[in-house]
Amino acid sequence: SRSRTNSVCRPQRERDRAMGKLRALEDIACFHVDNRKYDLRYENTVSSVLTMNGLVTKKDFCERAEEALVKFPRMRSRILEKGTKYFFEEVEIDVADHVSEISLEGGLEASMLKFAARHMLEPINFERPLWDASILYFSEDPERCVIFLRVHHTVCDGVTMERVFNGLFDPTPENARMSVSKRKNRHGFIQRLMHIPYNMVVFADGLFEGLFLSVLPGDTVTKLKLSSAFDVSTQDRAIAVGEMPLEIVRRIKDRVGATVNDVLMTALALACAKYMKHHEDPALKGSPQIRCTFPCSTRPGGADVLSEKYFKNMFIMLCMQLPMESHDPVACLWKVKNGCEEMKHSPEAGIIYYISSFAMKYLPAVVARKSTFDLFDKMTIFFTNVQGPQTVRKLKGAEMQKATFFVPALTGACLGVNTYNGQLNISVVSDPVAVADPEVLLKAFTDGLEALDVASAVAEEQKTLRQPSTTFNTTFRFVRFLIVVAIMMSPIFLARHFLSERA
Repeated sequence: SRSRTNSVCRPQRERDRAMGKLRALEDIACFHVDNRKYDLRYENTVSSVLTMNGLVTKKDFCERAEEALVKFPRMRSRILEKGTKYFFEEVEIDVADHVSEISLEGGLEASMLKFAARHMLEPINFERPLWDASILYFSEDPERCVIFLRVHHTVCDGVTMERVFNGLFDPTPENARMSVSKRKNRHGFIQRLMHIPYNMVVFADGLFEGLFLSVLPGDTVTKLKLSSAFDVSTQDRAIAVGEMPLEIVRRIKDRVGATVNDVLMTALALACAKYMKHHEDPALKGSPQIRCTFPCSTRPGGADVLSEKYFKNMFIMLCMQLPMESHDPVACLWKVKNGCEEMKHSPEAGIIYYISSFAMKYLPAVVARKSTFDLFDKMTIFFTNVQGPQTVRKLKGAEMQKATFFVPALTGACLGVNTYNGQLNISVVSDPVAVADPEVLLKAFTDGLEALDVASAVAEEQKTLRQPSTTFNTTFRFVRFLIVVAIMMSPIFLARHFLSERA
């Protein structure tokens, strides 16, 4: 049936407000990456793959979609081009046209991955609202189905998408959220004294890297890295999926006083090193620079993601160098944790954001698009972590077993983690030109989590779970900072000295 929320029956004032210009940097960037005037190889979508224990019919899904999806203006809008400007324009929507039922031969996982590998690259119809859903049924698994939901990234980010799709399911109590453990500061008096120069050094490093990122060298060429973001292939994506108990991450973070992202990115660093070792990558003989890039929400704490104000892309891209030289999982975790802490004091992300904002809003589309590709071209791997509901969800009686995100990033591989009902649902989506065996990287990631769990437990038992002193490193960086400042200021002092002598 046709949605009642169409452009004919809505008041003109409300339609005008909903027909919003793409103003946010994130919206514009997501659109330009997939601008079909320049490239047809890359489809900038986010896919949520829901495995259901029980069958969901197209009728059931459409009924829920009418209630939960199309009530949001962006979910019933298309992109309208006017000259060099782009707008969301509300249109009449028939939900049934966006939903397909597909029967596949074989078992659930293998058939679903084969379908996803091609479907992720199929163009979304820009003449209508930018989303679609496929309900997959399997000949060898007739009691289960998969709902494959795909939304163009211009509409919203992963955080919003997860909340929107939660509305499809039967109401449940408020989801339990993971708490961040509070640990006593283990730093001694000397380390606390070094806090001020430490922040100055971090600020100076971030200022330099933020201003000159576009001309700084990219990551080391490895078996993980795509030769160039501009060379992304049209081949079917290579995909691997897996799961682990969320309790493992909770144990590690509580022992160390870390965050979930600290733990997951440590496992990613260990996985990258193990993958390169598996392929006998010659880059491991040196000190390879391997950076992951990941989105971080810019919404204020407690913001209503589904409100009109925040229902859009609101994130900033961060990047961090992964420690590749450490074979000790706990030592690797301390380095990742320290790197994440430095990000909180560094202006790098903000500088990159505002420079990119200028490029997206005021430079020609082809230049703006190139700047986004240039950023990804310097990175090795994309990482994303979305927290889902921690209670069982049902849709018309069918219970959701797991929820996984698939993201086709402009890097060689993207590792995505989604938490649901006490499980980590993990996916690796890669361009087969760079990473043809994502299952190896996935196994290395889960092995890294297990190794970190064991190593942190042993260190806690032996009372050696202490963060290494950063006094020497901070002192060295502070001295380097003073030298850089002296060099930058020397022309001024020389000029003053020269002028005073002439006077």
